Amino acid sequence: VLINASLPFLSIKTIDNFIKKYKNSNVHGQFAVVEKKNYFWYKKKLINTWPKTLQCMNTKKVDPVLEAAHCLYASKMDMIGDGHWMDTNSPPTPELFVMEESEFFDIDYPWQFEVGEVLYKKNILK
Repeated sequence: VLINASLPFLSIKTIDNFIKKYKNSNVHGQFAVVEKKNYFWYKKKLINTWPKTLQCMNTKKVDPVLEAAHCLYASKMDMIGDGHWMDTNSPPTPELFVMEESEFFDIDYPWQFEVGEVLYKKNILK
């Protein structure tokens, strides 16, 4: 299991649940994602499932799209030794682990550290 250490709001409970789910499964790999209730396009084509009865754009009514959280990964060690990560498919098809979006705040740049510090001090994402 690989854990990205630059997500300061990632909880121990989420990490434990990720590991428990992986240990109790028979999948080769697992990958954390977050649900996004928004609209996404690929080359001008909407990729969201559109409810047949929906007349206007309302993000509360569309199925969520899953976004890579880039914080929790699991793979079998023998696969890594063979040059694979999470599975042997291309593209990979690991088991997806949905985590809380509030824990999905990655710090890669100085401005994100400043935002994270404000969120922490104001007890917004704890």
